[in-house]
Amino acid sequence: MPGESDDPRAIRAVAVHADDVVTALEATERGREAVLRITAPFAGRVRARLHVVQATEPADDGHGGPAPIRIPPRKLVTADATTVSTGR
Repeated sequence: MPGESDDPRAIRAVAVHADDVVTALEATERGREAVLRITAPFAGRVRARLHVVQATEPADDGHGGPAPIRIPPRKLVTADATTVSTGR
């Protein structure tokens, strides 16, 4: 596909579904490391997808390509975002 690159500096914008951010925050609050992940090939506009990090997971993609970019969900919400307790 035109515009694809192995260079993460090619990214200008990241699209994220709000539901993925909320789900990642909930998982992280419950003790599982969840991030929004972008994998190569990179393009000017990419989508970050929900990803639960496994303890045995390698830092790279396992195929010798560039390492995935992991965005902590807290980076995508404001500091004054409200916490809602579900009583669980």
